[in-house]
Amino acid sequence: MTNISTSSANQYGFQQLSAVMALRNVAQAEQVAQSLRARANDAQRVVDVAKENARALLVQSNQAQVRAENERQMLNTSNSILQAGTQLSNFVNHVIVPSSSTPSPLVDNSQPKAIGSIIDINA
Repeated sequence: MTNISTSSANQYGFQQLSAVMALRNVAQAEQVAQSLRARANDAQRVVDVAKENARALLVQSNQAQVRAENERQMLNTSNSILQAGTQLSNFVNHVIVPSSSTPSPLVDNSQPKAIGSIIDINA
């Protein structure tokens, strides 16, 4: 009978030791799970911030594209105005301005000239 009670005691002790080890393993697994969950939450926050930054960059990119288009249109308009000015200048130089073969009349400033009309200041 001593062998049976020793064997039962050993079996009971082994079961208790197994239960303690299982509880320890459960606690460790829970700690690992909590740690991984915390890391996953941190990673999700990083992803959320990165997504928000990406959205902000996309908005800035679109705004820059609109500004570039506006600048391109202003440049095209400016070039058109310059071209029109050049064409007008060429027109004036060739059509309106008298040719250099026609002499301009000389002005004689040797004698004083009367300008305007006489006003009676004695009145």
